[in-house]
Amino acid sequence: LVVMIMRREKGLLHLGGRIRPHLKEAREIFRNGIPAGVQNAIFNVANIFVQSAINTFGAVVMAGSSAAATLEGLLLMVVDAFSQATITFASRRYGAGDVPGVRSVVWRTSTCTIVCGLSVGWLMIAFGHQLLGIFTPEAAVVDAGMNRFRLTAATYFLYGLMAIAANGQRCMGHPIVPTVVSLLGSCVLRIVWVSWLFPLAPTQTMIFSVFGVSWLVTATANYISFRHFWRKEMKAVQ
Repeated sequence: LVVMIMRREKGLLHLGGRIRPHLKEAREIFRNGIPAGVQNAIFNVANIFVQSAINTFGAVVMAGSSAAATLEGLLLMVVDAFSQATITFASRRYGAGDVPGVRSVVWRTSTCTIVCGLSVGWLMIAFGHQLLGIFTPEAAVVDAGMNRFRLTAATYFLYGLMAIAANGQRCMGHPIVPTVVSLLGSCVLRIVWVSWLFPLAPTQTMIFSVFGVSWLVTATANYISFRHFWRKEMKAVQ
């Protein structure tokens, strides 16, 4: 509808020229977009298992965890900004044939994520009681939220590293491996953790630790696969 309207416009908004589908570009879009979409969808399945374990601690912990998760959204914006920057700048470098520049972009955005993620994360932990107090005046709920927040906010930069390494591979045209790695590390691992490890030590620390552990495992695997594909691309251009 928007395209039809712009085609009929006579002024600056007029869309001219021949418009037709480009199958080659469309295939590339689907090849990169579908795995990422499937990955994000399955993440929600794993989080359902985690949430079911959190619910076993009762209403107070559930409320505190929900409040902490809302605050984590602020950290997500910080680290996700650098992962999105990786897509933009690494794609430009790779498209221009500057394969060494792809690794440079990934290392720089990784450094920014570590510095900013840790700084903001620990700053939010320091003022965690005040921030959680915005959601509720109940001390028990705030304490429950801090139990989660101390473990997630301090390690949230790992989520950013996980995404940066995955996006670095996608920029070079390798979307399948980071998707599989992310599904195994951030989805299957969480389900296994909740199903088998958590019952052995059913504590809040155990269940909230699954986030940082899954991010660490997935980020490590993604950087290993990124290094492999980057070296492969380097050999191809030499």
